[in-house]
Amino acid sequence: KNLRRLSRENQCQLEGNIRCVVVHPTLPYVLSSSDDMLVKLWDWEKGWVCTQIFEGHSHYVMQVTFNLKDTNTFASASLDRTIKIWNLGSPDPNFTLDAHLKGVNCVDYFTGGDKPYLITGFDDHNAKVCDYQTKTKSCVQTLDEHTHNVSAIRFHSELPIIITGYEDGTVRICHIATNFAC
Repeated sequence: KNLRRLSRENQCQLEGNIRCVVVHPTLPYVLSSSDDMLVKLWDWEKGWVCTQIFEGHSHYVMQVTFNLKDTNTFASASLDRTIKIWNLGSPDPNFTLDAHLKGVNCVDYFTGGDKPYLITGFDDHNAKVCDYQTKTKSCVQTLDEHTHNVSAIRFHSELPIIITGYEDGTVRICHIATNFAC
């Protein structure tokens, strides 16, 4: 709906090495993440003004994604080995997941069912499913180790599967119903 109102005059150019952009599902916002270790919130209805900067990572921010169950919340994945959960309007992260020994390349929220899960992909060849609402914010499952870094990851919006992509070109499909077997 909001994207249909965009025109050539509403385009912008972001500075730096942008790693990811994601459009808010209902508001005129775009989040960007980049090598400057920042996540920025842009409002296209205000002429692409940067309305908020989220600081806290100490290395490149590789990906951001909105939580479709709570669109005021988003996650960021960084090569500083952390995943941070943020709220729009707050400069500080709600919490940080320190789950790996190497960088985090990708993150996605589970949108099916009632499980509060994030899935994350790393430079240590693993993907992990983490429960972000438990007191300990623990990872509940590690997907089978691969021989290359995880470069892309997605929960399917309707089917109980996770799709992972690796730097060697391999794609794997893991089934949630079978304890994440790939």
